[in-house]
Amino acid sequence: MDEQEFNTALQAINDQSFVLEANSVQPMGGMVYYVNSNTNFVSLNNGQAMVQIASNSPYPGPNGLGGVTVQGNASNIQAKQDKDGNVYLLMNVQGVFISATVSLVLMNGSNKATVTVDPNFSGRDLTMTGTLLPYSQSNIFQGTTY
Repeated sequence: MDEQEFNTALQAINDQSFVLEANSVQPMGGMVYYVNSNTNFVSLNNGQAMVQIASNSPYPGPNGLGGVTVQGNASNIQAKQDKDGNVYLLMNVQGVFISATVSLVLMNGSNKATVTVDPNFSGRDLTMTGTLLPYSQSNIFQGTTY
């Protein structure tokens, strides 16, 4: 089963149409926060990348989900597989409210992945860990996008 999930995730990366549904978020190497995977994600589809962070905070935040949702054009998308079978994807994301380098690692043999969003101007990187799925199979809930 894990090998099939890995192959499905690898195909989603190759198709450039995937969602990493995060179950944990770690800002700037700090504490790990366990989060709802359908409202915390990084996605790529039709050349558009999206990063959404949501919390259980009583404050709605800019996206209405206690966090922020930013979208931008993905460019310089590069994917490669190392000798151990791990898959690495690197892309730049440029939008009105995001300018970042996004690095994703899919571990060989499963659909578990880690993504790091490194903003180009603030140095306040964010790491998210979760399950990588084809965009069409994801179950995400998107907030108000900027």
